[in-house]
Amino acid sequence: MLAALRAMTTRQPFLHRSVAIVRGATQAWSPDDGQVRHGAGLDGFYHSDVRVVSHAVLAVGGEEPEVLEAGLLSADRAEFLYAARAVDEPDPDPTVTVRRTRTCAAGTVREDLEVLAATRAPVRAVVEVSVATDLAGMDPVKQGRSGGLVPPARGPGWHDEAVDVAVTADPACVVTIDNDRVVLRWDVTVGPGEPFTGWWAVAASDARSVLGPPRDPRPEWGTVTVVADDRRVHRLVEQALRDLEALRATVAGGGDGDVFIAAGIPWFQTLYGRDSLWTAQLLLPLTWRVAAGTLRALARLQGTRIDGETGEQPGKILHELRRDVAGAEQRALLPPVYYGTIDATPLWVCVLHDAWRAGMPAAEVEALLPHLERALAWVRDFGDSDGDGFVEYVDESGKGLANQGWKDSGDAVRFADGSLATGPVALVEVQGCTYRALLTGAALLDAFGRPGAAEWRARAASLREAFHRHFWVRDERGPYLAMALDGQKRPVDAVASNMGHVVGTGMLDDAQTRLVAERLLADDLFSGYGVRTMSTRAGGYWPLRYHCGTVWPHDSVLIARALAQCGHLDGARTIARGLLDAAEDFGYRLPELFGGHAKGSTARAVPYPAACPLVCWSAAAAVPIAELLGSIAVAPQHG
Repeated sequence: MLAALRAMTTRQPFLHRSVAIVRGATQAWSPDDGQVRHGAGLDGFYHSDVRVVSHAVLAVGGEEPEVLEAGLLSADRAEFLYAARAVDEPDPDPTVTVRRTRTCAAGTVREDLEVLAATRAPVRAVVEVSVATDLAGMDPVKQGRSGGLVPPARGPGWHDEAVDVAVTADPACVVTIDNDRVVLRWDVTVGPGEPFTGWWAVAASDARSVLGPPRDPRPEWGTVTVVADDRRVHRLVEQALRDLEALRATVAGGGDGDVFIAAGIPWFQTLYGRDSLWTAQLLLPLTWRVAAGTLRALARLQGTRIDGETGEQPGKILHELRRDVAGAEQRALLPPVYYGTIDATPLWVCVLHDAWRAGMPAAEVEALLPHLERALAWVRDFGDSDGDGFVEYVDESGKGLANQGWKDSGDAVRFADGSLATGPVALVEVQGCTYRALLTGAALLDAFGRPGAAEWRARAASLREAFHRHFWVRDERGPYLAMALDGQKRPVDAVASNMGHVVGTGMLDDAQTRLVAERLLADDLFSGYGVRTMSTRAGGYWPLRYHCGTVWPHDSVLIARALAQCGHLDGARTIARGLLDAAEDFGYRLPELFGGHAKGSTARAVPYPAACPLVCWSAAAAVPIAELLGSIAVAPQHG
């Protein structure tokens, strides 16, 4: 009975052994044998959060070839090398090989096939690719559910009310439809000096897509130069910039083509408030243009009304933007335009100020000041839901995110004994971000001759005074900052990385900053690879618990950057070196998160198996790592 129940249980797919490529709204996933098999977790080609191919299996001579090697050539290109033993000579040496190169472009996934032979006589073989789809949405896939195969049209391709998918192939290919599948077939003869080459592709469009491609294929940053004694820093930055370029996107059908960095693959490839803003902020040493595009894209979607279902409120910055879908099977877990984030609004204000200081033209900044005023008004009118002076969240709909900081899983906010906090929850880092937003917002108003700065400075002073009365707690090691206040105003006393985000906001004096820095670098929080999300001494800790023990690169690098800004360079560089060591273990692509196991307790950094391999803020972490362990400079390519 237990085995039967387990077989019926859907599970979120693991991602850590997948080969994934992306370009804008289009991505492709497979295991390292390159074969896409229907019903096998995440496998498939996607466009705009729809799986447009769920099955793409290559056969040579009636058998699947055996993979020899696989890997990424770039963020949007992967290669798989096989031995085709079904048509080879009966020797141990593999003398017939197949090269399969998969490439993503905007709305297109293409595979180029090459068969090579070093046999004594020419080899005749049938090369065949079987293609099918379920047109499943990303949310059902994430929940471990696959749909039934959709019969192809004679095009050949697939269509529904919003999505069109067309299969094309080189002229030498014979294309047939076999029940639910499109079958591509080449009859080939290969021999020494006589290879076979062919290709096939799927082109997809989606009338409901929220993402569009950038008008300019060039990234917003120019030629980047890294100077560092450790050559690994160069490799990390090179990989990160390639990945960030592949994540560039615009909002479809709206605005002026402002470019932002989408949050990441597979689940988050869209505009996010917090994720895209933090990424833009981390990239400011290279360019202000990503910040400007992100700020404008979010400003166009800034809240204008009160809607309990979506979390929208006047002045609020959204959490995420998704394609709208119909039907219970495909419906997203959250509304397509969702505002359930507590920190994106003050963070938007901080990034506008920082982009201005980094060179964003005054006219572009001034055009956004009405949005800044509305964001500050949200802090006053809606951010403090219970009137205690702090900015807090509660999911009023009962259908949204229970936790609305960056640690947004349902079990993320815990007391030291492991019990869960109930809302409204006032996170420690949100108070720091809000304090800085009030002051930097006031500075912008003063600089551009607009009224209101005195009100926001007074509110900042009141917040700071209340913060120091309520957020400091103590254990046997001394004082530290609680991660939050719960709905009863009790300090949520688990020792966690949250306190690190208060550093550098101006909320702490030098002595308080030193106390926090010492806690962050103690061995219960610092793993050797990065700062754990939660102390190993906390009741809820586990090294593979999503927000309660793992290491998130963006979390650690934001802490390191803040420590450096406050003069704690040794601690900042310790964290940066740990992240660089982890990056080496992950092929110089820092994942969304990884295990909180102590460095040296395992052979290498431990993957979190459901972690997204490519996310914007982990890629952007390469910039402050390079600054801390060397230097990074850019030669602008835009006028």
